[in-house]
Amino acid sequence: MKKALLASAVVVAILGISGCGDSPRSTEDLQKLSKAELDSMGEECVGFIYGTAFKSKEEADKQWGELEKIVANINKSRGKEVNFKDFPYSSVTNDEFSKFGNGNEFFKKMIECDRILK
Repeated sequence: MKKALLASAVVVAILGISGCGDSPRSTEDLQKLSKAELDSMGEECVGFIYGTAFKSKEEADKQWGELEKIVANINKSRGKEVNFKDFPYSSVTNDEFSKFGNGNEFFKKMIECDRILK
């Protein structure tokens, strides 16, 4: 029960930080935040990327599988062959996000985290 509550709290915190807007925060928007805010967000991003925000392995597998499909579609539209693990999420434009991943909060968070951690 405690693990479920903790996982839920982490997900809520992550979504709260991400702003839940239509598009991921831009690098310019992130640069306006204080170093302390960015450091805190960066720590949460590391946990997010390494799976602490998932309730189960099945949920993690599903989210990563959807993300892999989105990345493949973006790479196809760019005419590039990029390994999924090497994909530069910070390079995703708002147009690409709207076209291929709009509504996918996990993808949005990956973009924001890549921008924060760079």
